[in-house]
Amino acid sequence: MAEHITELTAYYNARASEYEEIYHRQDPEQQAELARIAKQLDKLFLRLDIIDVACGTGYWTNMVAPDASHVTGIDLSEEMLSVARNGTRNHNVEYRLADAYDLGRWPAKFDGALVNFWLSHVPKSKLTDFLSGLHSKLSRNSIVFMADNVYVPGLGGELLEEEGREDTFNLRTLRNGTTHKVIKNYYDRHSLKVLFEPRSKDLDVWEGRFYWTIKYAVP
Repeated sequence: MAEHITELTAYYNARASEYEEIYHRQDPEQQAELARIAKQLDKLFLRLDIIDVACGTGYWTNMVAPDASHVTGIDLSEEMLSVARNGTRNHNVEYRLADAYDLGRWPAKFDGALVNFWLSHVPKSKLTDFLSGLHSKLSRNSIVFMADNVYVPGLGGELLEEEGREDTFNLRTLRNGTTHKVIKNYYDRHSLKVLFEPRSKDLDVWEGRFYWTIKYAVP
């Protein structure tokens, strides 16, 4: 587990300066799906105190902050947080260096959670622990929104499988020439329902060609 976190953090530290390029690819269908995600987030966290888990460069944080009462963005990558802080456009946002698997350290509960492009990096053996930790910091009926990638051959790097491992990985090369093996588990509409229906209410699942989203309330 520690090895997984160390490798993932090193990858995102190295990728921080180029991370947001993924949101500006010149594919009309992909841009339309990103716009759909943005529309789903509009007013979703209105006047709520929310946590943005694995907030990265703050791309999505900045999108929800104008509606929220307060946003706490957490990440384990110092480089990603540096980009986020430099790009902060809202006074009600704070960024903290923190572990998504150790949310119990936060003394107060939140009214909502944004978890974009993180679930795919969670080892399947840690899914229950992560979701239990997340829900423990949320009040009853809190809103949770997640978005992530649908598997598209040729995008996101070469897909790798390892014998005896239930997780899959992407092999990615950055502009600086370094290559990284990154855990990347892909989900579809069915697997998302299997995972979240027992631990949520009012679950709404959408699957596009490039991305999926889920929205639900904490029981």
